[in-house]
Amino acid sequence: FRDDPAVVGVVGHTESDATLNAAAVYEDREGGGRRALVAVAPTSGAPGVTESPWVLRVCPVIDRQAAVMARYVADSLGAQQVAVVYRNDSAGKGFLRGFVPALRAARGTMTERDPFTEEVSEFEAYGKRIARRATPAVGFFGNATDALALIGALRDAGSGAVVVGANPPSDSMLMDPETARRFSGMRYSALYVADRPLTERARHFAAAYRERYGSTPDHWGALAYDAAQLIGRAVHEVGADRVRVRDRVASVGRDAPPFSGATGEIRFDSLGDPIDKPVMIERVP
Repeated sequence: FRDDPAVVGVVGHTESDATLNAAAVYEDREGGGRRALVAVAPTSGAPGVTESPWVLRVCPVIDRQAAVMARYVADSLGAQQVAVVYRNDSAGKGFLRGFVPALRAARGTMTERDPFTEEVSEFEAYGKRIARRATPAVGFFGNATDALALIGALRDAGSGAVVVGANPPSDSMLMDPETARRFSGMRYSALYVADRPLTERARHFAAAYRERYGSTPDHWGALAYDAAQLIGRAVHEVGADRVRVRDRVASVGRDAPPFSGATGEIRFDSLGDPIDKPVMIERVP
């Protein structure tokens, strides 16, 4: 993308580590910035993602999402003892840093802190320990496949702990009856909910998406739409010059008006992180 002069911006990446690794390419460190290209990440929530001036994001930083989840666990679920299971990467560590202080502020206690990697998950051992301690809730950071494995380990160990995760299962996963049964009751942080529009654009986006694709949009689609809209509107307003496009996107909510997107109003701070983006908690039926 960077080396193609026809490309003026990138929507991506969805994973934080991929975005962090690509930042040097987008800002063209090897070329002194001559070919730098703005990237707007839809769902890269880890701290540090926007350290490059050429990378912005439209999702809330993961520590803010985690704080909302922790308060929900303590206040809405009434669970004062919580296990934390997290993927041991940049985003997972950010989740931990946001979740634990917010839980303590809500007078909750972390009973254990269990990291995992994609290669070594240890979910069976974690599930048995959580069940043995009768911990009522688990704050979880990982993808939906990881969440399914953890829920399976918990239920197999006899634990009925409520799992509150950062990523929901996909619609395709829930089409399988057994998978849907396992996920039922899980709570998750939602960055967009189609039937709870926060802006008029959100209402129009959901209707247009359903008409075009015959399904309900998820937060990946809505956040990617907002990222693409920010880049496209910048090009329309300032032309295809990459520096001017980057500067125009970064000015949203500061020197330029906020953008009313599908996922809410977008205003960037000086680092390229969105300010006060909403985080909702949803339940898998």
